[in-house]
Amino acid sequence: FATLKALRDEVDPKLELLGPGGMVVGYEVMKPLDDPTTEELLETSADLFDAFSFHSYTGMSDRCSTLPQVPVDRLMDRSVLGVMVENIRMSTELRDRFMPGKKIWLTETATAACGGDQTAAKFEGAFAYLEHLGDAARNGVWVHMYNTLVASDYGIIDDRTHMPRPSYFTAYLWKKNMGTKALDVTPSAPGGGEVTDKVSAYG
Repeated sequence: FATLKALRDEVDPKLELLGPGGMVVGYEVMKPLDDPTTEELLETSADLFDAFSFHSYTGMSDRCSTLPQVPVDRLMDRSVLGVMVENIRMSTELRDRFMPGKKIWLTETATAACGGDQTAAKFEGAFAYLEHLGDAARNGVWVHMYNTLVASDYGIIDDRTHMPRPSYFTAYLWKKNMGTKALDVTPSAPGGGEVTDKVSAYG
């Protein structure tokens, strides 16, 4: 990567290099899946990157049956949605420690890792995706990349019929309508609430 950075500096200094692209998860995984850890990668390479990038998934697909999975009826549970928020918090702490002042990019995410999961293509999966977009914007994530466009169970376009799935329309409407602020609604009392403007990372 140091060789790549030297080549970038010579050929196109404006090109941004992202890293470490590590996996930051809010649940325990087998050691081989998190070795080296994001922290260990940053300890030796943080100065090579122009922005901090990380991957985040709320669960694993049914292809990896021994790892935590999230059935479709739990996609909108606060505990499940909170995994993304926790991953962003952990990533922000790592960014502040190793790459202070640099932007955070979420370069890979969907409802499930390990080859995708059928929940991503369902109507409920689109709402979970929307929640993830909002949480990322509200918590300072500069770019949010969904995995993937056309492939496997979590593509936003069906790879056999080429028909858009519900998550495609979520992405389209977000891109078309989202402004530069995210509204954080915080209830202050039963039946009442207050709305606080928080500037989004999206420009």
